[in-house]
Amino acid sequence: MMAQEVCTRLLDRYGQAVTLHYGISGTIRTVRALVQPVLTHQEDWRQEVPSPMGVVRKDQFLYFGPANASLDGVTDLSCGGTDYEPQAAQPIQSGRGVSHWWAVLRVRDEEAKA
Repeated sequence: MMAQEVCTRLLDRYGQAVTLHYGISGTIRTVRALVQPVLTHQEDWRQEVPSPMGVVRKDQFLYFGPANASLDGVTDLSCGGTDYEPQAAQPIQSGRGVSHWWAVLRVRDEEAKA
């Protein structure tokens, strides 16, 4: 079985609805993907840290999405009532083609929405 087929089956079974917002074109697309927190074992790691402007979220999330839904041009995405913005994204190659898309996300700043 090809890697892309395996990824598609995993996302169909375990994925959740994720809405991708393509900023320049204004396109919105909903796919099945996984968004999970990045867990770390650093003792000084905190999800929220104080700043002069109040508490700021520093946690990151991992995105695992379908090969046929490019993250090129995605300015933000929504999942489970939370808005995220990609920090890094790339297609993952397997054999002759892309098996899935991978990204590191952070929670979108509430002030950035306004």
